[in-house]
Amino acid sequence: MAVTESDGELLIEVQDDGAGFDTDLASDGFGLAGIRERVGLAGGTLSIDSGEQGTLIRACLPARHRAQVADPVGRSGSEQAAS
Repeated sequence: MAVTESDGELLIEVQDDGAGFDTDLASDGFGLAGIRERVGLAGGTLSIDSGEQGTLIRACLPARHRAQVADPVGRSGSEQAAS
């Protein structure tokens, strides 16, 4: 698994070395459908490449950062969360 951020995008990649599967076949499961739905709701894109070499699932999402709130005592955001 790899998670990287660049140019305002968050890239999440999950890869295995299994037998792969046909990404066009319908499934009774909710796993990939749920991932597709959540990535889409977040404004991102999802790609799934699968074959004899294994499967690579790649989600690209817009990176959103919360603005840090200034603390009158001068503590950082992580110090505020810990108190």
